Amino acid sequence: MELEPEGLLAGTDEHDQYVRYKASSESGGTPGEEEDEESPGEELPPIDLEEEDTASHTCDEDTIVVRPLPVQTPPSTSETTTTYKPRKLLHTRSMKELFHPAAGQAYMAVTEEPVSLKEALGGEDGREWKAAWESEVESLQKNETWVVAKTPPGRNIVGCRWLFVKKGDGRFKVRLVAKGVSQKPGIDFTETFARVAKFTTLRVLLALVAENDWELHTMDVKTAFLNGVLEEEIYMDRPEGLEEEIPAGMVCRLVKAIYGLRKSPRTWYQKIHEFFLAHGFIRSTQDYSLYVNYGRRVLVLVYVDDLVLAAAEVEQIE
Repeated sequence: MELEPEGLLAGTDEHDQYVRYKASSESGGTPGEEEDEESPGEELPPIDLEEEDTASHTCDEDTIVVRPLPVQTPPSTSETTTTYKPRKLLHTRSMKELFHPAAGQAYMAVTEEPVSLKEALGGEDGREWKAAWESEVESLQKNETWVVAKTPPGRNIVGCRWLFVKKGDGRFKVRLVAKGVSQKPGIDFTETFARVAKFTTLRVLLALVAENDWELHTMDVKTAFLNGVLEEEIYMDRPEGLEEEIPAGMVCRLVKAIYGLRKSPRTWYQKIHEFFLAHGFIRSTQDYSLYVNYGRRVLVLVYVDDLVLAAAEVEQIE
């Protein structure tokens, strides 16, 4: 049964569109053939939003015209709009407010370590600090860290200071530290870096130890940086407490690297690298901080001046 759209759409724009479509079909053409190929076509008839809320359509065997539901306009949100108040400016509290009992309390960590040799030797722990200081001086002299020389004209003199640290286990440690911030690039140092192990390498090493039930030990190299030999000429001011050994007007020309210098970690790594190669270790090509001795089945991981050692037997580590 064929529907007659003329009766349904009579007097509407859809009826005129259908008549044009029917005429073109009977003439053997296609709709829009007489129009330009690049023409986007005839616009669809406008939709009356005031019509009923049900979709209406008419169809026959050639065409279907569908009218969508009217677009629902969202309700106005002007009534629910939230107005934000401007942010208040920061208020500077008075002394009365700061020291009020209800005010919050702030705590500051107070260090007990002295900042100078005179303060360390004259304090309550003067005996312990003196023993630690003498041990550090002995290490510096034993390693021939410097030679006494006259102050060269026009050369940069690096300062130094004693660093006092009280360990958590009760040990007292004193170390001579150079003020590397006063060094001049290109004169006092060139390349600088500190060799540290990759965390991926450390995780793989721990996995091998757990899988093969190997022995794992860590080691801290005492006065590690004093083993490195400097290539540049660096002059350092005489340390506090060594006025008798180093007369006035004289300075220390550093031979070995000490803590605080920009190049100390690099010189230490060069020294320990030569040591490992001389004892049959091979450096990994993926991580330069890993050394392997396949004959003894020992792995060593370098993290600045700390070492992580893994081996199948504890005798190989010792």
